Amino acid sequence: MCHLISEMKNNQRIVWLDAIKGCGIILVMISHVTPLENWGTYLFSSFMPLFFICSGFVAKDESIPVVLNKKLKSLLIPYWFYGIIATIFFSIVKTGNSYQGGSVHEWWGLVYSRYCFYCYGHEYNLYFMPIESTSPLCFLTALFLGSILSVILLRKKVVSFWGTLFFYIIFTLALSELPILLPWSLDVAFLIAIFMLIGHLLRYFAFTEFIKRNNILIILLVVAYIILTRINGYSNLSVREYGKYGIYSITLFFINGVLFFFLMAWVFISMNGKLVSIFALVGKHSLRLMCIHIPILFCINKFSVKILKYEEKGITIICLIVISLIISILLDRLFNRFRNKFPYLKYL
Repeated sequence: MCHLISEMKNNQRIVWLDAIKGCGIILVMISHVTPLENWGTYLFSSFMPLFFICSGFVAKDESIPVVLNKKLKSLLIPYWFYGIIATIFFSIVKTGNSYQGGSVHEWWGLVYSRYCFYCYGHEYNLYFMPIESTSPLCFLTALFLGSILSVILLRKKVVSFWGTLFFYIIFTLALSELPILLPWSLDVAFLIAIFMLIGHLLRYFAFTEFIKRNNILIILLVVAYIILTRINGYSNLSVREYGKYGIYSITLFFINGVLFFFLMAWVFISMNGKLVSIFALVGKHSLRLMCIHIPILFCINKFSVKILKYEEKGITIICLIVISLIISILLDRLFNRFRNKFPYLKYL
């Protein structure tokens, strides 16, 4: 544990944690290519909590103003930068060869930062950020609010901490019954903060050693995860779908999110070699990949269908992951070259 804390103080990256984020963003990209059916439920229903727990794991004990300043730069700068570019891009490719202002709904979607206005499946829903354009960017604003709420929780003293945590749970339950989705994922932000709290608490335990020494327990957790996912069914945090039982599914969704993190941690802590390094490389670029992969997917689909007259989801997934990663690495090098003149490029 001391070694882990030392790594974090020296701002060194934790490889297995990056690998978890790498696996998470790959699942995100796959979910945007292929329908979430049958076996996909077991992989795609719990990948978003991975990012929140990982974020909490590396969160430092800092004041609210410091965290607010950091998150404004690291999350909202890329949100607006990539969001505006993506909206203009899709305005061009959908209307021909010239920019015509785009859809009012999509521009409003950048401000509201939500896929749609009503809960998914509503008869008269308003869709702001279509899946094929900017909807993944909602993750950044959700993480922003979750980060602020989590640091508010962690700065409380013991008595007020438990009281604040209780109110977070009550808010999560109450807001789950709203007929609309709140802007910036405020209705799920309290649950995100609790996921981040779990990650933050895990860093103070000998987590790596615990995972290595409890293989039998991990097997039991795998069985529990499969059973609970089977019971709860498909879930999607971005549109506040916790499972098939409504408000009663929130507990199952939360437990499954934590279990899935433990399972992914066991996989990447137990695994050695280049495969972990590959996932860690993807994870290092996970935030940028979240921002850029949809326009890249659009171009891949257009090329394969209109030019090659061929569409194969497996090939599409591989191309999406590889091309997105290459572009992200190239952008990283480009931004590094001009970072001294433009310091804010480091947040992109």
